Amino acid sequence: DGPAMIRALRTIEPTGKIIAMSGLMNPQHTAQLENLKIDAFLTKPFSSEKLLITLQDVLRNNKE
Repeated sequence: DGPAMIRALRTIEPTGKIIAMSGLMNPQHTAQLENLKIDAFLTKPFSSEKLLITLQDVLRNNKE
């Protein structure tokens, strides 16, 4: 599942940027993602414009 993948990625690359996405959100899922310290979250469906803006924001924050 997504949270397990994020934990595995953090083990491999602790400072890597992660944008999570899901079509199913509930309060428990939201709290779990907050604890994983993702850089951004997109709720499906999302537009290509929203994806590009999110990528730009995450990458820009990486440089600061």
